[in-house]
Amino acid sequence: MLARNQQAYEDKQRQNALAAAQRNAEAPQRAANQAAYDRKQADYQKQLEDARARGVQDAQEREQKAQRYEQKQQEAAQHRAEVEARQKEAARKAQEKAQKKARALKQARDAFASFDVPTETSSALGYDRHGIIANFESRVNHSRAEELRASLDQIYRIARFRLDDLIDA
Repeated sequence: MLARNQQAYEDKQRQNALAAAQRNAEAPQRAANQAAYDRKQADYQKQLEDARARGVQDAQEREQKAQRYEQKQQEAAQHRAEVEARQKEAARKAQEKAQKKARALKQARDAFASFDVPTETSSALGYDRHGIIANFESRVNHSRAEELRASLDQIYRIARFRLDDLIDA
């Protein structure tokens, strides 16, 4: 029995030595596998960190774009309000100018009404509104006789223009 125990002990020793040799032979492969696993884990962690950083950066960019959009909307609304205000002011000024011109023309016609002579001859001579008003202003201080003479001169000129047109035709 002792010999058998001795034999079992030696078999166990051989098995242990064989297992240790096998472990020692597999050690470099295990180390390489562990290193590969560690690299994969490190790469995965880096990818996660990069994805998180990109997510944060994308969120910041979206926020900045939203702020720029809002600012542009506000600027556009302000510009629109300014344009509308300028248009209203221009329309008001144009209306005031038209009213002023109409008043000046009416005043000139009223002033000439006291002469009892035609005042519409200036437009027949090709004057525009400004020319008519300037003509009225230059003649408003005439005496009745001077105004009658100026009106007759204009009537004669108009008659001459019409006769010339008839003769040329």
